[in-house]
Amino acid sequence: MKDSDAIIVKAFLAALAQLSEPLPAHLQEELQTLSKTQKFTDLVLFARKHEPLKLAYQQANTQFTEQGNQYRKGLDILPDAYFEKASRDNSEIINVASDSSELNTLPKVLAKINERWPGQPDIQSVKQIFKSPNSVESAKTFLLYPEIPNF
Repeated sequence: MKDSDAIIVKAFLAALAQLSEPLPAHLQEELQTLSKTQKFTDLVLFARKHEPLKLAYQQANTQFTEQGNQYRKGLDILPDAYFEKASRDNSEIINVASDSSELNTLPKVLAKINERWPGQPDIQSVKQIFKSPNSVESAKTFLLYPEIPNF
């Protein structure tokens, strides 16, 4: 798994864990279908389909990218090509006053993910979370109870 894929997976899991409500049924089914592939860039496109998930993903992705850049002493944050392309195509003004009160747990979630996976994420655990009937609750359980083996 490439470093960029690891960031996508970790950021997506962090975004799921921050949601206060389950994904709509049609999106949960689509996520279960995505779990069968290893096209991690599809997770970025998927996150854009649900506004609370999109906001949480963008913030988590930014944090993980910053951490990676500090670790490697690389360049400043590189733009996410998918969101950069979307912003050029979209003439709608983004609501900068969006309610992001759900996102107040981001530092805790990021710490738990880094504690659980200091390097690459475990793909089997990620697939199990995505396949579950309620991925939001599964992500929270996975992060809160690391002692559960073979999650």
